[in-house]
Amino acid sequence: MRDPSALTEEDLNEYTRWLGQPGGTRTIMEVYRDAEKDGVQNKKLFEKKLEIPVLAVGGDFFFGEVPRRQMEQVRRKTRLVLIIGCDEC
Repeated sequence: MRDPSALTEEDLNEYTRWLGQPGGTRTIMEVYRDAEKDGVQNKKLFEKKLEIPVLAVGGDFFFGEVPRRQMEQVRRKTRLVLIIGCDEC
């Protein structure tokens, strides 16, 4: 179950303080801005499947099975661990 108390008031204040710094918002936007470039760079890496075991971890309120589907693009057999209702995560 989702736990709204997972982030403390102190956590939220720090996040807000960080975003308020010069360049704070830009830093977050750069992650999304570079997504297409990352995809182009990673496409070549996806041509050869991984030979090592892969464990994908998702949570019922954070990505769910998306990590498994993403990793199956680079490794055919991927094990998923789905964390359900973790109020300590």
